[in-house]
Amino acid sequence: MTHESEHSKVQAEPAQARRPRFWVGPLLVGCCFSLGYGITHRVVTLQANPEPPSQPEPFVRQEFPGQSLASLRRSSGGTGSLVVDVAAIEAKAEAERQAKAKAEEQARLQAELARKEELALRAPLPDPSWTAPEWTEPDQPFPEESQSLPAASIDPLVDPSVDPFNPIDPLLEVSNPEVTLDQNDYFVPIEPIPAPTP
Repeated sequence: MTHESEHSKVQAEPAQARRPRFWVGPLLVGCCFSLGYGITHRVVTLQANPEPPSQPEPFVRQEFPGQSLASLRRSSGGTGSLVVDVAAIEAKAEAERQAKAKAEEQARLQAELARKEELALRAPLPDPSWTAPEWTEPDQPFPEESQSLPAASIDPLVDPSVDPFNPIDPLLEVSNPEVTLDQNDYFVPIEPIPAPTP
């Protein structure tokens, strides 16, 4: 009995460990479709053109696209060798590198100067010690005392006819306009028209 139970356990483990392969079906269908499509295309092509070609298709030999060195020499008319002055090219490149390095150094110095100026502006100002202000008298001459005028010669600021405790506001004052009659005005009496009698 123990022997049979061990045998069933061994068979159950591979069944559980085996994973389903979902990709096999679509792969098989795709291969069959491509094979059928290729065969069908070949058959249709042979039926559309039943005559076999009598000779192979001729292809014209063409040169590689572009211009060869010989064609360049023929077009420019020169037969000289292709010698390049490498020293002049290197000297020019060195001069450009030096100019670039000099410009970078100048930019770095300007950036450093700008940073120092910004730090100087951000630095806190020293606290000034408070000192008491010194009061000095102005050196202006004192005005002479004005001569006293008699009170009768000074004009009053307020009209004496106005009562200071009951002022009259000219805007609130009601005035009666004078009515004038013109001699040419007259009234004409209007007589009513009598109603017609039947």
